[in-house]
Amino acid sequence: MAKRFRIKRLTIAAVLFVVLVVIALFVRDPIVRPYLGDVLVVIFLHFLLRGLFRVGRLVSVLGVFALAVIIEGAQALRVIEWLHLADVPVARVVFGTTAEWRDVAMYGAGAILAYVLDQDR
Repeated sequence: MAKRFRIKRLTIAAVLFVVLVVIALFVRDPIVRPYLGDVLVVIFLHFLLRGLFRVGRLVSVLGVFALAVIIEGAQALRVIEWLHLADVPVARVVFGTTAEWRDVAMYGAGAILAYVLDQDR
């Protein structure tokens, strides 16, 4: 029974990954890409983590949220430029280049949704 839930989580993560790639490559709007994308990336990482490892729901949600906030802080500090990765497209997509503290609210929304959606029934 536990394996079914892990496969289910990995399937959800795979679907979310495809959605995130489509958003990153094809969506150029002021709402879906910057905000919905931030919500979905937290949910994706949570389901991926829970699909691959036996980690508690709350630990996963808080860990993924913390990681997202750390990355946002790194954007504010322009770490991508310090590492000379600003011209690497994959690095720009994965880590972003512009810090917006509204993103932290979107990460929080994603964390709450991930917690609510991932029930251990």
